[in-house]
Amino acid sequence: MIRKSMKQISLFLALVLSIPLTFSACEQKQKEIKISSDVKQEMKNEEKNASKIVKIKDLDLGNMIYTPICWKDDENIVVTDGGSKNNNEIDVENINMGDINVYNVNIKTSKDSKVNTIKDAVCGEVGSKDMYGNFLYMKDNKVCMYNAIENTEKSIYDLSSIIKEQKENLKIKDEKELLKRIYCGFVLGSDKCIYVMAQTSDINCSIRVINTKTGKVTEGSFPVGYFPNLGNVQSLYSLAYNKNKDIFYVTSIYYNFIYECKLKGEKSIIRKRTNAAGQIFDISEDGNDLYLNSLYYKKGKMGIIKYDMEKDKVTEITSDYMDKNGKSQISLFVDVAANYNNNIIGYSINNTVYEKDNKTVSKIQATSFIGDFDGKEIKNNVMLPVEQMEDKNNNNRIMINKKGDSFIYTVLYSDYKDNIIKMYKMKSYVYQVKK
Repeated sequence: MIRKSMKQISLFLALVLSIPLTFSACEQKQKEIKISSDVKQEMKNEEKNASKIVKIKDLDLGNMIYTPICWKDDENIVVTDGGSKNNNEIDVENINMGDINVYNVNIKTSKDSKVNTIKDAVCGEVGSKDMYGNFLYMKDNKVCMYNAIENTEKSIYDLSSIIKEQKENLKIKDEKELLKRIYCGFVLGSDKCIYVMAQTSDINCSIRVINTKTGKVTEGSFPVGYFPNLGNVQSLYSLAYNKNKDIFYVTSIYYNFIYECKLKGEKSIIRKRTNAAGQIFDISEDGNDLYLNSLYYKKGKMGIIKYDMEKDKVTEITSDYMDKNGKSQISLFVDVAANYNNNIIGYSINNTVYEKDNKTVSKIQATSFIGDFDGKEIKNNVMLPVEQMEDKNNNNRIMINKKGDSFIYTVLYSDYKDNIIKMYKMKSYVYQVKK
């Protein structure tokens, strides 16, 4: 069994999440397990009440390489392409700037129509839950938000003061290098806030939370040692807000803990929670429970967990081992999306295989699932099929509609070499969830 470094794990996740999709491939053999008659009966009862997953049709968009953003209504979805000068390639170690084309796609006819083009922008995070249908991008040194359902654009925050401070303190003139040190995303637990994290000097970094409705900015300043990888383009953060306590929770793929922050300018307070870590994908209405796809649930294990902040208690929802069979590979849970309107959840288990040197990536594979979810446990998992393409990685994503009764399952075929993801082909399928 090889020892997995944080650099390996972060590289793996950077490959997986550099585009809002997750690599998928590989067959999975079902294990034969002997069970008692009581358990068999319970399984039969669960299967009887399980959601039925039905493929409705293939969605044919020709040779377009695209990112699903949201469901617009029952018959239409919104997708984007672009974000780099070469739309079929992504450099995972650099800022990818280019035109972002926005399309409406009718899922019944597979007809696509361009509705907008955002010129010379850097693609950002896609919103979920209360921010569903929105995505962020950086353009002309501003953080902007696009509402894909209403087809509207809005400038949210001017980065000029941050960039000026960076230039003075970091002595870096290349603005793309400075943008590597700025990270933007949606605040989970809020229907109106985004955040901007930035390294502003060799000793300081800042977190700004911006209210997209009022423009109000809440800022915190921290020693850069708390966020040592903020200057890395691979940095992957998540931030959630507990409105009852006015506390922000910050996590990253680089940390085996959770930061709890009070944003009070230079007098900001920060403390560690060490019992859980990973990326936050949801927060409960009362702000007490965090849901994470955890890299550090237990030694050698990863999984989906619920973390009770009051009791400092971790509850395992599902888990697996990072290292399998002593081989040179890492497996992680990614792309977790829960829908509580219909109590379902979709996720992928991604696996990256290394060459004998334990450094060079040989293959990135994944298996995707959808199942019933009540906030406590996952039942009746269904593994989604994927058509194999020889010598290609497979990258897939589940995009559930707001009602939770339909989803788009997208598969991307790609190669990875020398920090470049080269995308070859995409296929999408329309599924219904029947209770």
